[in-house]
Amino acid sequence: MLNKILVADDSYTIQRAVAIALSEENIELVEVLNSEDVVAKTLETQPNLILLDYRMNKNGQDDGYEVCAQLKAQTTIPIVFLTGQAYQAELGDNAGAIWAIQKPFETDNFTEKIVELLSYSSASSEVLPEMTAPSHTPPPIPTAPSFVPETMAQTPSSMSDP
Repeated sequence: MLNKILVADDSYTIQRAVAIALSEENIELVEVLNSEDVVAKTLETQPNLILLDYRMNKNGQDDGYEVCAQLKAQTTIPIVFLTGQAYQAELGDNAGAIWAIQKPFETDNFTEKIVELLSYSSASSEVLPEMTAPSHTPPPIPTAPSFVPETMAQTPSSMSDP
């Protein structure tokens, strides 16, 4: 059976990143660029999973939480928020999201988590307890440590004359 994911993000870049990350999987992607079309497209296409940007920016407002709540009132399809630094986990939990993945994401980890979520959603109508959304904001992706050559780290008073 072909799995279907609705990707609702107002960024073409994120939609392309999701498509590339899942290109080796047997998954059909349905892409939506604005929050106004998410509910209708979901009801029309009946995806197995929804990836929803929490910040779709309808009229300058963060309306992903509102869209999530609307979806949960009309369907049992699992929803995963695609998040940023300002994501509020409590709002996501209250809206009905089962998980949150912080952008930018590492491709292999992202793909592994999506495949895992799809396997649970297709095996049963319930999501296992350990698949509930994290109770805190996802940690930022670590950055590379800064490198300062030893000679540059010395203060002028500790440097010796040549």
